[in-house]
Amino acid sequence: MKNLTDQRSLRGDERSVDSSQSTVERRPIPSLSDLSTVSTGPRVRSARRRLISSSSLSSAILLLLASCALARAATSTAEDGRKRVLVLYSFGREYFNEFRYEFRDELSRRSTEPVELFEIPMETARFAGTTMEGPFQDYLSALFAEHRVDLLVTMGAPAARFSLNHRDQLFPSSPLLLAGIESRARPDISPPEGVVSVPVVIDFQGAVENILRIAPETTEIVMVLGGSAISRLWLAETRKAFQPFSDRVRFTWLQGLSLEEIRERVAGLSSQSAILFGEYGDAAGIVNRRDDPFAILHAVSGAPIFGLFDSQLGTGIVGGPLLSEAEIGRRAAATAHRILRGEPPETIEPSPVTAGSPVYDFRELTRWGIRETLLPEGSRVLFRPPSLWDEHRMLLLMGISFLVLETALIGGLLLQRSRRRASQKEARALARRLLTAHEDERRRLARELHDDLSQRLARLAIDAARLRQASSSSVEEPAAAMRDELVRLSEDVHALSYQLHPSVLDDLGLKDALQVECDRFSRRESIRAEMTSFDGPSELPPETAACLYRIAQEALRNVARHSGASQVSLEVTTMNGHLQMKVSDDGVGFASGPRRTRSLGHASMKERAGLVRGKLDIESAPGRGTTVTVAVPLREGSP
Repeated sequence: MKNLTDQRSLRGDERSVDSSQSTVERRPIPSLSDLSTVSTGPRVRSARRRLISSSSLSSAILLLLASCALARAATSTAEDGRKRVLVLYSFGREYFNEFRYEFRDELSRRSTEPVELFEIPMETARFAGTTMEGPFQDYLSALFAEHRVDLLVTMGAPAARFSLNHRDQLFPSSPLLLAGIESRARPDISPPEGVVSVPVVIDFQGAVENILRIAPETTEIVMVLGGSAISRLWLAETRKAFQPFSDRVRFTWLQGLSLEEIRERVAGLSSQSAILFGEYGDAAGIVNRRDDPFAILHAVSGAPIFGLFDSQLGTGIVGGPLLSEAEIGRRAAATAHRILRGEPPETIEPSPVTAGSPVYDFRELTRWGIRETLLPEGSRVLFRPPSLWDEHRMLLLMGISFLVLETALIGGLLLQRSRRRASQKEARALARRLLTAHEDERRRLARELHDDLSQRLARLAIDAARLRQASSSSVEEPAAAMRDELVRLSEDVHALSYQLHPSVLDDLGLKDALQVECDRFSRRESIRAEMTSFDGPSELPPETAACLYRIAQEALRNVARHSGASQVSLEVTTMNGHLQMKVSDDGVGFASGPRRTRSLGHASMKERAGLVRGKLDIESAPGRGTTVTVAVPLREGSP
């Protein structure tokens, strides 16, 4: 996270662009710092003496100022009815950036008529004494000699005091708005007619309470003040404000010291100390730039640093209840708008600006080991490093979206897989029921053929034999032919009954049924069929036994039709929880491969094996015969 100062600079650039589109026209005015070089220490005093004592130098400066004023007057495009607002900043613009931005934006938002805004930094307020106020007054007089000022706004006590002291000479008829004035910092200011103040209240006791709350082990608080008149005033005020805490913590004031001396004192502090930073000016009374002492002291400090204004947050202070310059700017803009509309300033009584909700710097809390649980309720913590979510939000959202989508797809595939398996299981169960029903119907038909039709044909054959014996020689030959035909018909019906369903499979089991089938095949096809071995259980599930028997029948039928073999061997073995049956012949074979057209017999064998969760495999090669292998699980659930 960038430093707060960098953020303010960026915000200032943005607001400068926005202000060009508003009704407030900002006119930058050259300051005294543009006319002379400001140094520190003995050089400042020497330059100041030369500025006051040398009439020729003063005349040159006044002549230059007059030339600038005339040039600006010549290029001024102000029209009648346009409101002009002059803002004087104590010390310099860099001290009141937040006030400047908010004042300009808020005034632009509220104003319905054009407002021309002039901003002048009062750099002379950075030096002790009032000997440079005369040239600054001459500068303003020359600059606005031909310009009407409808409202004079000051920010900070030095600018307010200067305006009150020289108002009659500069802008006697212009209303005066004093912004950012602490009541204790203006004991000699009694606002006359046409003057209104937007006061602020600095709560020194609240600052101490904040230090002792979040750093309860603190035994010493060091107050850093400069050597200016305001710093001397704060020295007396803080002594009064800190009195209730004297029995709990020791107070030390670093006032009127050079920055190097303060740096040495701060470097020797322990972690049980705390630094409360007020306004700093060096021993010569020159107010330094606001960020300079913070950067120097923060680098060597052995104790946490606390401040009073939100503009100090991000430059090295821990934080707490801080006065908001932005809020002062908004209040001042609202008051300025009422004055420009015609309300008498003395009838306006703005409420004082006080410290807002506590705000802290995460980096300083971490540096000094201050737990966030000790912070007051409702506190805000700034400059917190971005979390992984904040830093890579889009990537994380894309990743999460991808995971959700992938999870949904996987879930959908698993659901489809589950449904497919359920469908396959249901299909297998239905196929088993169909196979069972098929075999049951075959069994019934075979029984009807064997027990009814065969018996009736046998009875007719017997009657034909009796008729032959009792008849004459003329009908003996026809009766004998009829008897022989009835016997053959009875044998065919009996064979058909066996093919539909061999009763031996139900009565004696798979082994004897296969043996009988081999014998019948050998007699019918004149091809030697032999069951070489049977290593299987004596009892099998009816579906498994019927499946293996029908596959053996189909394999033998294919041998008779296509192989041209002279012998066939059949063996049954048990292997790895499976019952394996092989039917091998020594026929001509065929070339097997993926392009080979499967016959109906092959498809029926494969389908029957699948119904009992078995696997069928056919191996063949030209001139090497064919081997049909089927393996079925002996237990339900086996792969």
